[in-house]
Amino acid sequence: MSEKELHEEAVKMRREYQREWRAKNRDKVAANNRRYWERKALARKAAEKENG
Repeated sequence: MSEKELHEEAVKMRREYQREWRAKNRDKVAANNRRYWERKALARKAAEKENG
């Protein structure tokens, strides 16, 4: 197995694991997405306030 093939297989396995983890932990994924967008909204509001 070449280095490139090994890398591609590792990427494939990582994606599969992450897909399964997200399916099992939908509540954690949703909470993380909510926090992310709340931070984005705060940053946008701060930028608007700063720019007048």
